Amino acid sequence: MNEAAYRAAESALWKSVGVVPTERSIRLATIGTDVRIQEVGSGPTTLLLHGSPSSGAGWAHLVPHLADRRTVMIDLPGTGLSEPLGSSVTASEYFRHIVVDCLDALDVDRALVVGSSSGGSMGLKAAAEHPARVSGLVIMGTPGWLEELGTPFAERLMLLPVIGALMGRMRPGARTQRKMWRSIGHGASLDEGRLDDSYLEWWGALLKHTDSLRNDMAVMRLLRGRAGAYAREHLISPSARSRVSAPTLLIWGEHETFGDRAVADALVASIPNADMKLINGGGHLPWIDAPEEVATMIEELVAV
Repeated sequence: MNEAAYRAAESALWKSVGVVPTERSIRLATIGTDVRIQEVGSGPTTLLLHGSPSSGAGWAHLVPHLADRRTVMIDLPGTGLSEPLGSSVTASEYFRHIVVDCLDALDVDRALVVGSSSGGSMGLKAAAEHPARVSGLVIMGTPGWLEELGTPFAERLMLLPVIGALMGRMRPGARTQRKMWRSIGHGASLDEGRLDDSYLEWWGALLKHTDSLRNDMAVMRLLRGRAGAYAREHLISPSARSRVSAPTLLIWGEHETFGDRAVADALVASIPNADMKLINGGGHLPWIDAPEEVATMIEELVAV
């Protein structure tokens, strides 16, 4: 890891959006890992859970628009500047306790939980298993490990030991990175400058100067059942989602590539108090395409 190089790119990203977060380390007591958090603002707590490969700074475009709240961005274990998971931690322990451990370390009883991609899955699990701790849930894009999606082909490859290890060592160049962003529905934001140089340079530094991708591949291996598939016990079924009692909002990009509209409709139908809002022209990470619009949607959920 080249922490100095990563910090330089991250600082430039925060400067570009006019935000200077504070940072500190917290201990996830059950999981037994120290992680870095960054936070801004005061008031009721919003916990932001990123997907993969990313870190807490991936929310930089959204954070300036979340007014009147304490916004906490965590570098999930093994990503950004956080410690990786210990070798004895199981997938069930990690995903069952990650949100509650964070809230306990923050001395917060209840929080609005906002998750993107696999972070959305963590939020879903927390809201279903620890309803008293989640005051509201926002899911950005297709969450991982939905039972009805099974194990997509690309993820089957990642779960294979040799291929997963090789992918964890990838350091894609700028051109390949742009292709990756286009592949998940963000071509318009690239072309129109919403996905700007500061964000792209930060993400490139995350891949090049930290072990985030390698550690994410290691976490995926914890989810493996039979060769090339997720273990069934880690998939989130409609019956599990029916236990979510918190007001829930699914924010879906028009150009989402990990699931079609039928997936979104089925997800919303399986959660008792859920609604969906569409971001026209949006991709898998819709706040990148329309940060102010997404922030307004979150504020409306909180106000209910």
